[in-house]
Amino acid sequence: MDWRLTVLSLGAFAGSMESFVLPGLLPLIGADLGISMSQTGYIVFAYSLAYAAAGPVLASLFGPADRRRTLAGAEFVFGCSALFAAGMPTLALIIAGRLLLAGAAALFTSLAQATAIALATTGFRGRAVSIVVTGSTVAIAVGAPLGTLLAAQFGWRVVYGFVGALALLASAIMWLRLPSGIAAPRLSLRERLGVARLDGMPAALLMTLLYMTGSSMATIYVAAISREVAGMPPAMLPVVLLANGLGAVSGGIVGGRLVDRLGPFPTFVINAVSAIVVLIGVSALQL
Repeated sequence: MDWRLTVLSLGAFAGSMESFVLPGLLPLIGADLGISMSQTGYIVFAYSLAYAAAGPVLASLFGPADRRRTLAGAEFVFGCSALFAAGMPTLALIIAGRLLLAGAAALFTSLAQATAIALATTGFRGRAVSIVVTGSTVAIAVGAPLGTLLAAQFGWRVVYGFVGALALLASAIMWLRLPSGIAAPRLSLRERLGVARLDGMPAALLMTLLYMTGSSMATIYVAAISREVAGMPPAMLPVVLLANGLGAVSGGIVGGRLVDRLGPFPTFVINAVSAIVVLIGVSALQL
């Protein structure tokens, strides 16, 4: 295994940990700033819009550039943005930090897997991509609950400081160890967005949008749901996030096998129906 792939995995871990630990931090952020839980949701909303808009635009601008400089630079901006958000006293400034963070995360994500393929030899490219993706998987399963546990002891700002420091470390290692000269052909924004016109793609994008919108609402406010609706003590929140992470890992494994056996659409239907049942169960907690 090329150990340089683990550096890309570390960058993916930092980005995914920041995203998946945030739902557990929202009550702490709200209490610290003196705002409501609904207001803290703007932190997530602004990030989501920026991430979606920045992805294709930044990939078009920086896709042909040297990957070592681009990936290290994106991770550096990510780390600085996390440290900026950790030190800000107002909601508006925290949102500003996450907007910068979203752009850096979108750029890193769009290029990291392609870089892993470029680093791998023929016959090992699938495993190379899986190593990078493992960083995100570990962040969901382990990083988020550990971050929430750390926040309960030392505050949410310490967690953001840790994520920022981790990203800066990954950026430095990428700059020092990734080879220069890896690049890709320049594709315009129109060419990148043109993929959406392929047969079946509009329906797939719409299904993904609706599915993620519905499921993310419960995920974003998981702390409020577990504490205020289900009546769990704050100490149980890391356990809830651990269960979410284990479910994400096992769901990815089972989902892959179902796609191979049943095909993508039946697998999506099974997934969607399962999500509906779970969300109805969460809603029933309020009855």
